[in-house]
Amino acid sequence: GIHATKDRAYRIWGSGGSLGQLETVAVGMAMADRTKNVYLLSSDGSMQEGASWEALWMKSDLKLDNLKWIVSANGLAAYRTIDQLKLTRMRALTFPPAALTRCFTESVTSPS
Repeated sequence: GIHATKDRAYRIWGSGGSLGQLETVAVGMAMADRTKNVYLLSSDGSMQEGASWEALWMKSDLKLDNLKWIVSANGLAAYRTIDQLKLTRMRALTFPPAALTRCFTESVTSPS
């Protein structure tokens, strides 16, 4: 499959696509119980959506340190490559260093 799927056995409580929907859900989960960590893996495809950036602003403004947000910025989206890696990185730099737990890149080739 293209997207991760919900799997309660592995404690994966939600799955999303490239529209930034799960990022907003993760913010809500982190707000609901600040004593528990919420882990979110986003992609650079998802980070092309405004909802993802709004969620990141909420995380930063509300100081949701229990939301561990990781972005896999490898230049690939579900069905094609993304030419806006530079823009994604520049946007990420506008946030405090603690906003994103980790943003990593890999040199990969386009899926055939």
